[in-house]
Amino acid sequence: MNKIIVANLKMNLNYNEALNYGDILRKYNYDNIIVCPSNIHIDLMHKYGVVVGAQDAYYLNKGAYTGEVSFYQLKDLVKYCIIGHSERRTLFNESNEIIKDKIASCFFNKIIPILCIGETKEEYDNKKTFEIVEEQIKDLNISGEIIIAYEPVYSIGTGIIPNDDGIDNVHTYIKKRFKEIYNIDIKVLYGGSVNLDNCKDICNIESVDGLLIGGASIDVNNLIEIYKKVNL
Repeated sequence: MNKIIVANLKMNLNYNEALNYGDILRKYNYDNIIVCPSNIHIDLMHKYGVVVGAQDAYYLNKGAYTGEVSFYQLKDLVKYCIIGHSERRTLFNESNEIIKDKIASCFFNKIIPILCIGETKEEYDNKKTFEIVEEQIKDLNISGEIIIAYEPVYSIGTGIIPNDDGIDNVHTYIKKRFKEIYNIDIKVLYGGSVNLDNCKDICNIESVDGLLIGGASIDVNNLIEIYKKVNL
């Protein structure tokens, strides 16, 4: 089965750059590439026939919440949504409880959550990786399909990634725990400093079902080359 590639474009691309991105990507028609642009470009990517996800949303469906966008508003435009990215956890102080509310709203609105989990460098050094992962995946009240993205916080944008055994051990643990807790089989992606040079080696790890890519996905041609390298 082809590896899933999720492009987290974060707060990048203006309108014309997004036009070019969608125009190039639609020529390839790869179903296993999920593009998560800024909310203002979601409809544009949707019209290009790209498989689209959101980067975040508010867990309540409607109300007086100026500036927010809800999963209810996005449900006809996206199939997926990234939830709990470390930038949301650290910069916007999102707790595990808030993240669980967002996952519940995803399920209610028939959006597949891509839940990001992972430990900080301090937690890794203190051998708390599995403890942190366990805390982040418990009590999720799952009622639909979910994808997990293991992103060690210390790897994001740093060029530092765990070794193959480290990645495999965590991915295997996550899959084992989801089977034990929720009785479901899940796909687990790896994220954190993924690039054209290391993507193939990471995807050769049996427990890795795909990649969540940040900075390396902003150039659409680079994204396509990564997809080809791990799938074709």
